[in-house]
Amino acid sequence: MRIAPDDLSVLKRQADNSDDYALCYLRQKANGNIEKAKQLAERFMGDMLLLESKNCFGTAKVEMNKLMTQLEILFVYAVNQAINDCAPNAIIAQTILNSFYDRLKEADPAVYRLLDDTGIFSYYILCSRSPNCTSTDIGNTFAKACGCDGDSDMVRTGSHYYEEIYDRCTSRFHEVSFDRT
Repeated sequence: MRIAPDDLSVLKRQADNSDDYALCYLRQKANGNIEKAKQLAERFMGDMLLLESKNCFGTAKVEMNKLMTQLEILFVYAVNQAINDCAPNAIIAQTILNSFYDRLKEADPAVYRLLDDTGIFSYYILCSRSPNCTSTDIGNTFAKACGCDGDSDMVRTGSHYYEEIYDRCTSRFHEVSFDRT
């Protein structure tokens, strides 16, 4: 059972915020931004599938399936960062994330499950929240996830890959003309 607060104006403010969110969502849908967000998520997913087809990250240090899985998780993290940095508003950001995760769940359920099961995604988030986080720090997290803690080649691979994907994702944002109203 939920008990109402002493000050009922709190409930009114919550209802007003919900109404504002709903109106904003409807405005974003009407101006085409929701559809553009879904298409952008589709492009991100296409980029991820291209990674799987490239299979160009061969290394004797890490078994290829493990390496590809870690690269996919790093890809998802880079997409999240680009969305957080570039989305014009929270509704568009959430729409892109939801659409991207829905497609990921369809295309690669194993990686989708790993995002929660392994906790490695959380390490990337923690890393990014530390002051002055750099792509090298992300590369260190990647190397640890691959079982190659401190290996400079793996750190460079993770750092380079993160920068490449992040830049590609931010470029994709610039290709889309979101209505800013």
